Amino acid sequence: MTDIGRKGENEYVRDFEKKCRKNTFFCVAIPIVIGIALLTITKLGVISLLLGPEKIQGEVDYEALENKYVTFDMKYVLERFGEKKVKSKKTNKTTTSRIYYIIYNEEDDTVFGLDMLAYQSSKMNKRIDDTWEWLDGTTNDVEGSITIKGTLEKMPYQIGTYFESTYNDMFEEGFDEMAQLYFINSGNIIANGDVTVTGACIWTIVAACVLIYMIYIIVYTMIGKHDKHIRKYLQKNPSVSMAQLDADFEKAQQISKDIYVGKHWTFYIQGRNIKILDNTKLVWAYHYVRTGKHSVSELVTYDVNRQYVSIPSSRKDGEKILENFSHNQPQIIAGYDKEIENMYYKDFNTLLDYRYNKYSQKDDNLMIENQ
Repeated sequence: MTDIGRKGENEYVRDFEKKCRKNTFFCVAIPIVIGIALLTITKLGVISLLLGPEKIQGEVDYEALENKYVTFDMKYVLERFGEKKVKSKKTNKTTTSRIYYIIYNEEDDTVFGLDMLAYQSSKMNKRIDDTWEWLDGTTNDVEGSITIKGTLEKMPYQIGTYFESTYNDMFEEGFDEMAQLYFINSGNIIANGDVTVTGACIWTIVAACVLIYMIYIIVYTMIGKHDKHIRKYLQKNPSVSMAQLDADFEKAQQISKDIYVGKHWTFYIQGRNIKILDNTKLVWAYHYVRTGKHSVSELVTYDVNRQYVSIPSSRKDGEKILENFSHNQPQIIAGYDKEIENMYYKDFNTLLDYRYNKYSQKDDNLMIENQ
């Protein structure tokens, strides 16, 4: 099995490599689907967050900024003009969730709306007082500003009516070109939606993790490390050569497209890796099936060192493997038995005497001659 996971001389090497790569590309497809789902969930809000908001400053074309993610350094707040209320299903009580404010943009001498969460009302009321003290000449100016981020949206008819009415009450000249029927839906990143900046940030982090994982899989595939488990096995077992693995594989029984059982080793693909299992070290093997929400179908094996290894397989394939073990590995107890399980956990040495010590051969006799 020279250079498993890379192009070798034998057809089965290339075949195993293709299967591993196919599994790898399937793994890549999963994060791609997740990425598309994230864009759908956030209604492309992730993209808006990554690009950043457009700043409202200077002479503003409100129509051009409609439905875009924006930021505004708010300094002057004139008045509140509406509330959004929600009713609790548990308590049946109605509470104010958001409050609409009229804000002033000094740079282009316009006023427009702002939708803020209700818990920020104390801060906003203070700024309303400061703004009117400035307008009345009590103070020279309002100190500082508050940076607002959200989507600039056209006011719905009802909200626009409240806005115009409140504006007319404040100014004798009535509704004029200073007033813009737009408002910043603060905290939201998608117009007319419920995708918040915080939510978009969380999903962006998730998307970044998915992207990193996808890059890792692609790099993993490109550098061809599908055979790392076999290489580790050879490092731990210097008496075993790659030629011996080759010879055993060539005579192995093909159980499925991903599992081959040889005289000495079982070769199988798990995920993106080629793995091997030393049959001669096995003490007990059986097929395990669990149905339901977290269904499982696998061949369960235990070796002389009490190491547990499972191989994903159908019931039919599991029975084929056990049949092979029964014919070629007399030291293995093939099939589940409650008495054997109790012996495994409570009296392992007796379990070894049951079959393993009686039938197992010395490693020298088990090694396959180099071809």
